[in-house]
Amino acid sequence: DDDQVLRQGLMKEFNSLATIYDKPSIGFVSEKFQVSYKMMPDEHPLEDMGGGATASHVPAAPSGMSEQATSSTPAAPQQEYQQPAPAGGAVTDLLGFGGSAEPAAAPAAPAGGIVLEAQGTMTGEEYQGAWGSMPDSAAVVGMVMLPRIPPSTDVVEAALASENISTMASGELPAEFKFFLYAKDAASGSLFLIQSNISKQDAEPMMILTVKVSGGDGADTQRKVDQLVAIAQKVLAV
Repeated sequence: DDDQVLRQGLMKEFNSLATIYDKPSIGFVSEKFQVSYKMMPDEHPLEDMGGGATASHVPAAPSGMSEQATSSTPAAPQQEYQQPAPAGGAVTDLLGFGGSAEPAAAPAAPAGGIVLEAQGTMTGEEYQGAWGSMPDSAAVVGMVMLPRIPPSTDVVEAALASENISTMASGELPAEFKFFLYAKDAASGSLFLIQSNISKQDAEPMMILTVKVSGGDGADTQRKVDQLVAIAQKVLAV
């Protein structure tokens, strides 16, 4: 049982020093560098992950995010973001893991364009498995310019949700915000997995997106990612 708890703890910090030291990061990261995580609602996709993940926005996907305490806010005065209401619509099974809910009918895609459809929740285990099934060499990197550093992860998540870009998990570190996002193109069936960060220290605020695309029609991945970045730019530029 002890080995199982340890393995679960290490899996949550996959691709971090925890796997080298054979112990969770809390065992070798000093207290001042540990993050405190936000409480999430009961229906959050990570609620059943165990090992304390029920009270955090820390992803079980490959992250290397340590448990660091940070209650500081950005030094510069921040303007309020407008928070679009999350898009409605029925939820659907994201990766074919079951579920009976039927997806809402997707709008017709413009010629050659992607149309993101509403998705159901995705667990950290599902996200990590899907991300790891694709080589890192297949990832495409994009940038979204921001008008200012956001005051929290919530305003970014709400804006992206208005265009059906869902958040699996997010977290705040002393120097940056991190996001683990996903979306699905109704036109081609392609699944977008996105790992993103926003530095709090950049002179020109921007959101870096590393995107892997699976399934779908196998069409030009770069074109699809460019369209995804354009969607994110539209809702985060306000």
